[in-house]
Amino acid sequence: MKSEKFYDDWKKQRSHVEVGDDFAEKVMNQVYQYEQKKSVPLLDVRWFFEFVSTNSLAKIALFVSGGLLGLARIVFIVCVFLRP
Repeated sequence: MKSEKFYDDWKKQRSHVEVGDDFAEKVMNQVYQYEQKKSVPLLDVRWFFEFVSTNSLAKIALFVSGGLLGLARIVFIVCVFLRP
């Protein structure tokens, strides 16, 4: 088909991209600059998640503290609504 030939010719013409000799160096410089600009978060909690995920006792303590906090919230709400 004639249209396919035109399309294939167009694809060949568009796919020919010239890359300079210093292309890789420019890209790596931009990557390096990006890494330098990244700011370190003020509060990095990744260590906490790593600790809890690897330590069974920490998982239990987190679960129990969450339960106690939930129970304290229920007690607080009940006390607020039952206050005369």
